[in-house]
Amino acid sequence: MATKFNIRQMKRVAIYARVSTIDKDQNPETQLVPLREYCTRRNYQVVAELVDQASGKRTEKRPAYKQLQEITMQRKVDVVLVFRYDRFARSMQELVTSLANFNALGVDFISYMEQVDTTTAHGKLFFHMIAGMAEFGSQLISENVKAGMARAKGEGKRISRPRLDDSTRLKILELHKKKKSPNQIAKALKIGYGTVYNYLKEKRQAEENK
Repeated sequence: MATKFNIRQMKRVAIYARVSTIDKDQNPETQLVPLREYCTRRNYQVVAELVDQASGKRTEKRPAYKQLQEITMQRKVDVVLVFRYDRFARSMQELVTSLANFNALGVDFISYMEQVDTTTAHGKLFFHMIAGMAEFGSQLISENVKAGMARAKGEGKRISRPRLDDSTRLKILELHKKKKSPNQIAKALKIGYGTVYNYLKEKRQAEENK
């Protein structure tokens, strides 16, 4: 009689590290060694080690970061592992946006030093907390913008945004079909994130009404 075994599939992990160009003495191995050991302890399969030697201020200057986004979009990994938040994201907003994109793709995120792991219930709770704080901050900004618009309108100033041209709309839809996030589309087309998000939302609502 054949015996059946339940073999748990190893999680595929992409390790990301970044060292600053400001300090030439930095060695990425300082980050990579403990991350490799962590993967060994958790029986994770490392499928990519991506390293940037660049400042964290400009994402376009970080080729490894771009490659990381691409392989997560292609769902070639199950987990993204970094040494610290500041080695990965330049701001809390960028961190929350990236985590939201990972969550939508079913990709988990682990920060080694902060001990945040979205594969666990505690880690998921932490993510929802910082996402909530970011949303709160966004709402405060939105309220300030609305107040400014109301004041400008009262002064007789034009406050409406220019409408998207047909070419830009088509490009947004093409990139969206390629599973690009609103944030990635906005950066690719050099337009506002809100413009992309609102257009896709309006398009989806129009299709649902049909």
